[in-house]
Amino acid sequence: ELKNFSLAEREANKAIELKPDYHEALNFLGYLWVDQNRNLDKGGALIRRALVLEPDNGAYVDSLGWYYFRKGKLKQALTELERAIILYENPEIYKHLGDVYSKSGDLTKANINWQKSKELGKNQ
Repeated sequence: ELKNFSLAEREANKAIELKPDYHEALNFLGYLWVDQNRNLDKGGALIRRALVLEPDNGAYVDSLGWYYFRKGKLKQALTELERAIILYENPEIYKHLGDVYSKSGDLTKANINWQKSKELGKNQ
């Protein structure tokens, strides 16, 4: 929340070093990199490690979907994000779905998902 990404990255790396199966830190750092569109392959690997430990965690599935989006793998991104929204209804996941649908050329579905994101965000 403080947007001090370098500190967050250092702390997450240290947490993973101390506890390699710390799935929260694995997903956090993986998503941080993917969301910033850097270290994509390393980020994807961390997210996958978190998912081995927590396979039905909707936030982690969302992270994997966002990773696929960043890699340009839109079909895989949609598959993962549609699964994520079933596991964890969250405005950020709907936003991600909207972004993927938009990039895929389906503006109707993109707008539906962006609207759901907006509505859910108001209620949180």
